[in-house]
Amino acid sequence: MFTAIISATSSNQKLIIKSIAAFKKCKVSMWSNYGKALPLEKKHWILKNVYPKCIRAENILALENKKVETTYKTAKNLYENTKKLMKVKGKSCTNRCTNLKNENYHEQLQRLVKFYKDCKKKLGPLGEQMAKAKKTYVKNHKKHYITSAKYKAMLKKCKKIAFLMNTRKCQSVTKLQTGCKGYGQCWKIALNNYQKNADMIRVQEKNMKIQWRALKRIQCYLKVIDDTPQKDAKGKKMSNKDILDGCIKMKKPSTKHLDIDYGKLPKKPKCPTDKMCPCSAFYVNTVYSTGPKTRCAKNLVKSYKCVSCKAKQWKKKR
Repeated sequence: MFTAIISATSSNQKLIIKSIAAFKKCKVSMWSNYGKALPLEKKHWILKNVYPKCIRAENILALENKKVETTYKTAKNLYENTKKLMKVKGKSCTNRCTNLKNENYHEQLQRLVKFYKDCKKKLGPLGEQMAKAKKTYVKNHKKHYITSAKYKAMLKKCKKIAFLMNTRKCQSVTKLQTGCKGYGQCWKIALNNYQKNADMIRVQEKNMKIQWRALKRIQCYLKVIDDTPQKDAKGKKMSNKDILDGCIKMKKPSTKHLDIDYGKLPKKPKCPTDKMCPCSAFYVNTVYSTGPKTRCAKNLVKSYKCVSCKAKQWKKKR
């Protein structure tokens, strides 16, 4: 029975150690989840540093495109107006092939030659002007097409960076929030398990100490009926009365070796969460300090949303 009590005490001590170790597993899981969120945060940080450069390039191309577009529209209007004026003045050179009375074929040809020479002199400068206007228009049209394509490409690129920047931040925030919820549940289960085991072991510890002291007294009383003669410290043979008196006067047996070390519960560390939700007021003022602030909610999608940050989603329009 002594062996059984010692064995049970050892098992209970191991159970307490395992119950405390469960808290460490929760912390390891929490920091492991934090480590998984770091690469996402790093990607967001890289994009956050690239985005202002993209916006500056977008603004430069937008300014250049605006200048080219103004020149292009001027050239286009000049060409179209010259074309219309040519059409209006050209109506004065109507068909002159009608055969007049008393006019022979030679006279008719002379009249036509004179008429079209006059028309050429009249419409010639305007025709040259229209040719120059067309050449300028075609040249500016090509330039406008290229600058417009460059600007649109850069605009699309910046919008994509904004979308990816928001997405990576959302993924990081979501992973941390999910991990913290799991960590909180893990810690709660570990705490309940420890308290349950500790309460049970305290009762068992108390009972085993009582049993140990009782067994020690019983062991002493059994010496009275033992056939083997008992001797005192000086080697003198003891009578049954002396043995009984000794058992009655026997001090309370020590049960210190049956004490259970319940350990110290670790302090619950604060789970790291990211409050910088995409498109929250703080996020917009920090990340979108360069460029239009509405770009946060309006990028590649009509209205960007992060499910984990629904309560903090920035809804104010600027």
